Amino acid sequence: MRGMRRINACCAAAPHRHALSATVIWLALVTLASTALAQGDAHHELVVTLDPADATIEARDTITFAADPPTPERAYIFWLRSGLRPVTRDPHVILTRLNGPGGAVAAARFKLQLPAGQRQVTLDYRGSMKLSAARNDNIHDATPPSVSTEGIFLAGDSAWYPSFDDTLVTFELEIDLPLGWQAISQGVSGVLPSRSGRVRTRWSEAKPQQQIYLVAGRFHAYSRQTGSYTAQVFLRTADENLAQDYLGATVKYIDLYSRLLGRYPYAKFALVENSWQSGYGMPSFTLLGSRIIRLPFILYSSYPHEIVHNWWGNSVYVAPGWNWSEGLTAYLADHLIQEQRGEGAVYRRDVLQKYADFVSQSQDFPLSSFVGGHGDLEQAVGYGKTLMFFHMLRLKIGDRAFVDALRRLYENKRYQRAGYTDVQQAFSQASNLDLRAEFSQWIQRSGAPQLQVRDVMVERGNGGFDLRGKLVQAQSGPAYRLSVPFVVYFEGQSAPVRRIITIDQKSKAFRLISPKRPEMLQVDPEFDVFRRLDRKEIPASLGQLYGAERVLMVLPTAAPVPVREKYRALVTQWRSDAEIEWRWDDTLADLPTDRAVFLLGWRNLFLAQVTQALAGQDVSLAATDGVRIGQRWVPRASEAVVIATRQVGNPNHALVWLACDNPQAFAGLARKLSHYGKYSYLAFDGDAPRNVLKGQWPILHSPLSIVLAEPGDSVTVSPRALPPRAALSAILN
Repeated sequence: MRGMRRINACCAAAPHRHALSATVIWLALVTLASTALAQGDAHHELVVTLDPADATIEARDTITFAADPPTPERAYIFWLRSGLRPVTRDPHVILTRLNGPGGAVAAARFKLQLPAGQRQVTLDYRGSMKLSAARNDNIHDATPPSVSTEGIFLAGDSAWYPSFDDTLVTFELEIDLPLGWQAISQGVSGVLPSRSGRVRTRWSEAKPQQQIYLVAGRFHAYSRQTGSYTAQVFLRTADENLAQDYLGATVKYIDLYSRLLGRYPYAKFALVENSWQSGYGMPSFTLLGSRIIRLPFILYSSYPHEIVHNWWGNSVYVAPGWNWSEGLTAYLADHLIQEQRGEGAVYRRDVLQKYADFVSQSQDFPLSSFVGGHGDLEQAVGYGKTLMFFHMLRLKIGDRAFVDALRRLYENKRYQRAGYTDVQQAFSQASNLDLRAEFSQWIQRSGAPQLQVRDVMVERGNGGFDLRGKLVQAQSGPAYRLSVPFVVYFEGQSAPVRRIITIDQKSKAFRLISPKRPEMLQVDPEFDVFRRLDRKEIPASLGQLYGAERVLMVLPTAAPVPVREKYRALVTQWRSDAEIEWRWDDTLADLPTDRAVFLLGWRNLFLAQVTQALAGQDVSLAATDGVRIGQRWVPRASEAVVIATRQVGNPNHALVWLACDNPQAFAGLARKLSHYGKYSYLAFDGDAPRNVLKGQWPILHSPLSIVLAEPGDSVTVSPRALPPRAALSAILN
């Protein structure tokens, strides 16, 4: 949705607790709105009455345009939800309906013709906002507009007010609701006197916005005032401890990113609890589901991501074309937090692993085509590749120039749309480098490089050692221009030698002469280059099953009848874009090797093939009792287990085994498994079920990690842990 960001993974009565009276606040808002009109394309003065019980809206919108219409007939074109039937009392204004329902919701298009010299019009409309279809309670599904006793959610894309294409707006919004309800929108608020047993709230935003949001419900409000903004939390049930956790996190992260990027652009940031499991980020607030906000990791992952969106996407808006804000936000939030913990390389490997799992060459697309989307394919390319592009850009120009470029972009394009060229110019100016070829290579071209090392040898001579080989780009199509990190470990030397090899052709020879004997060569060991990983560089994972183009699901005939029926329901409801076939195990002589295979059940006839594929890993299966994974025993009687490996006959295809004897746990497993795609093994207990074990197999034989030996030598060496790179935020120290 335009202007609204969703978590991969994004207010009410007297929320600011100002000492000023409501009258003084309102006078200040009117002054701000009048000065902001020159910045936006249109200014809305909305007075809205909402009835949650009947799902109805009644509104008056006085619209003031900043410029004359572009058409000779002085016509403005807008969308409004079907059934709301706008009218104008101005006899000099001509209002014409152009067509029937269309767009993202059931909306109609209207033409508004004003007399010469007139730029203001008032429209009245009323009607039903009832949903035309049942809402799907799933974070991955689009959420339609909602007006009900559970709560209210209206975005500009739902056409609840006259919406003009590609128009930036400022607004004043007065909302009339039943007593006990509170309304939230962008900007700052003032509380108006209640009347007729109803409550009224006023919101005003003087900074140009892409759309106007209106959220309402019965909330418990909490706030914390800082120097330049107010941190707020709105919960559907009172919870002081949870509120204080989020208020503290809000202040912590806004302080960090204000110092890193520039002053926070709005007067508040609010966490608003939603009745369904949404994950939305809007300018100055985020709307998160009731279960989501109580997950312990959200405070340190998705929540800061939604805060950072107030710099990228919700104040510097994305121009049509490449949606750069999602990947940049992920890099500055999700990646940076892991980098601060010394886990940046692990995070980047997970990003590249998702690309390898979910993006085939036939499905790939250039970043210039990425508008948005929350499927695995869109996230792997649009989020992951963009994130890696900014990481490579940072390594190329250095941390200080990188941060300077971000600050320039924010300062120059705040409350405006920024596109490909704007981002490129900011980085070129900050680095004094011509980055046109760099941007073009990664944004205009689909696909990814594939790296191989060939013909590696070590020769002794002249009192030293000569290490030689070739770095090869093995992908089809032309070469990329890459800066590839090399790490070489030497005998008797604790610290490795680091080198960068620049390659702009399909093959390039490298050479390193040293007085000490080289023991191991590693290419891109910290996953600094966006590329398609070799399968041996990443652990087998559940994601390889979700990303497969074809899947055979094999059910256990010998399972007890209630469990067997649950397995059959699981496979028939499996959420995947793959071509799926399922069979009972006693109908197969062998497993195919031309597709991914999903085995189900403790008593599956092909379980021995899982044992064979796991050779070398610290795991043992005793199907009558359970599974040992490392030092952890997973008992069959009380826990479900999921193990991912690769087929012995074709390691390019996944072999995944799931076993569960608890019929009540299947519904939860079906819902939860897609969130654990990067893991090699999982265990769950209970009916919910609850995750009690997760992990990844160690990498045993990466083709880009090469043990070096002279002919006849036997060398055994393990790479030492490289010291983690300083986090980008260290520049603030």
